[in-house]
Amino acid sequence: MVGFEGFYEVSDMGRVRSLDRMTVIQGRWGVMKRFQRGCLLKPLLHTGGYKRVTFWKGGQFRNAFIHILVLEAFVGPRPFHMEACHGDGSKDNNRLSNLRWATAKENQADREAHGTGRIGKGSLIRSRINPELAKQMREHHIAAGLSITELAKRFQLPRTTVADVINGRTWKRIA
Repeated sequence: MVGFEGFYEVSDMGRVRSLDRMTVIQGRWGVMKRFQRGCLLKPLLHTGGYKRVTFWKGGQFRNAFIHILVLEAFVGPRPFHMEACHGDGSKDNNRLSNLRWATAKENQADREAHGTGRIGKGSLIRSRINPELAKQMREHHIAAGLSITELAKRFQLPRTTVADVINGRTWKRIA
């Protein structure tokens, strides 16, 4: 945790804690020192499903993913063109025994093997849209002249998801 040494530490179990420290505050009666006991930081869930924490020091903050912190602390800095890879496919398991540096290709192969990737047979099962639904959405858009917003309401999907299907950014091969 470059710039935050002596303030935080990470364990090989994927837990991050602040350290005991004395803080100086400007109070009503002048400058005062206050003892601040260290505690475990509560991880926040990032939109991608990974856990992250926020570090504070002197009014500045930094967000960091826990799996990256664990690897950097116990294995070393991230090698060029490498990613953090979860061995069991679970984004919650940030233990050192489950993490390793891997290439993007190796990481994608792991995702496909675990069924957690966006490509492959496993991704179609979890997807909100299937080929039949994508075809229906395009037919309704062309034949009935429904707008993207109307289609999103009808199919109960986010407007951006429907726009991606209609504009051919996703489900390109559906006739």
